[in-house]
This record gives sequence, C-alpha cells and structure tokens, in this order.
Amino acid sequence: MDSYLRRLAAKHIMVPRDRIDYLALDRPLEENLTIVRRTRHSRYPLCEKGFDEVLGFVHIKDLLPRIGTLSTSDDLSLVAQAPVFVPETQPLDSLLKKFQRERTRMAVVVDEHGVPTGLLTLDDILESLLGDLRDETSPAPEPAVVATDRGVEVDGMVLVAELCSRLGIPPVTGSAETIGGYVCELLGRIPRAGERFRFADREGEVLEMRGRRVARVLLHGGQHPRAQPAPVSDRRRSIRQS
Repeated sequence: MDSYLRRLAAKHIMVPRDRIDYLALDRPLEENLTIVRRTRHSRYPLCEKGFDEVLGFVHIKDLLPRIGTLSTSDDLSLVAQAPVFVPETQPLDSLLKKFQRERTRMAVVVDEHGVPTGLLTLDDILESLLGDLRDETSPAPEPAVVATDRGVEVDGMVLVAELCSRLGIPPVTGSAETIGGYVCELLGRIPRAGERFRFADREGEVLEMRGRRVARVLLHGGQHPRAQPAPVSDRRRSIRQS
C-alpha cells in the first residue's frame, strides 16, 4: 500500500479543471446559487473570475444558513475558507499527511507555474485506493485477461509486466505496476470511458471506470494472450489432494 501511495501523484487522480463546478464573484448571485442547487456538492472553489484565481472554498454547511442574508456574489467571501494548494507531482502519501495537517478535505492542484490545473479531495484519494483494499480473510481475485472478437479485454488491476509476458511483447516503460495505473500515468490524468491510448504496438481503449479507477480496458488487434498458469493457491490445493 505504501508503494502505491508513493507511486501515484495528485495529477493522476485530480478532477481536471474543465470538469470542476465552481462559484465566481463576477457571476450574478442567483447563477452561483443555481450551480449549488444543480450540482449538490458539499464544497465549491470560490474564484474571482475563472479557475485561474481561486480565492477560497465554500462549504455548503456554512453557505445554507447565510443564503437569506446574501445580497451579491461578493458576499460569498464571508463564508469562504482559505484555499489549500498542492503541486501536481506531490505523491498521495504526503498528500494524506498534508490534508490531515491542514485539516482540509479539498485542495487546488497547481502546475510548476502555479496555474491551477485541477481539484483534489480527500474522498478522491480514498476512492483511488478502493481497488487496492481487500478483506484480509478473502483471497485476492485473479485479474482477468480475456480474448474477444474485438481484441483483448484486461482488468485494470492486471500487472503491466504480466500483461506484456502474456501478449508476447517487450516490456513497456513507466513506473505504474498495473495497466490501470499505466493508462493514468500515460494520459497524465484520470481518463474517461471511451478514451484511447497506446500500449506498446497496440491501440487501447478504456472500457469501464469505477469511480476514479480504471476498471477495464480493451487492447485492439495482435495475438491472443498466452495461457496463464494456475494460481499458486490452486497448485498447492492440487498437491495436497494428490
């Protein structure tokens, strides 16, 4: 788990800026309140004009009791909390510590020039770990690599090294261990279902997302995967029964 937290950075799991709902001082108050009613988030960035100028965070629990007293969007500053900024390259393990130290659940992600590129919440970090957390009493399910008439469907938790071996292709470069992590690292962000990418000499497509985790991808063309040996637990069971 520790290596997983160090391998992923803020840029890999953040919500990109073009998908962020935010409040702005240069909008009419009613327009900002309409955004709140329509999207129903618990927190919103408060910006001067666009997302390049984040002034703070507005929590819905602080906003609702004051709605009747607000005259203009400038009054939103009265209920805003100071923003927290983190670099795109900050690993998740240190991000968790920063969130705890700052007692915050939201941070603005910035690039090397200090320009906001996305938004990150504590829930995003925890959700990105769900695919890596299992009941210690349950055996880990064997990730699937399945040949279909369209190509090879691959579970997002399949190891990159294992996939290359089964497809008979040279190892690919990158620090990610799983194919899901590889796609995030390659694109530099959380992908959407239907997005395309390259894996060695194959064209890939994201088939399914579960939260912010790549759940399943499709690799087009090429040869079918080689047969996989039985899991160690199955081989041990056969030995004991023989």
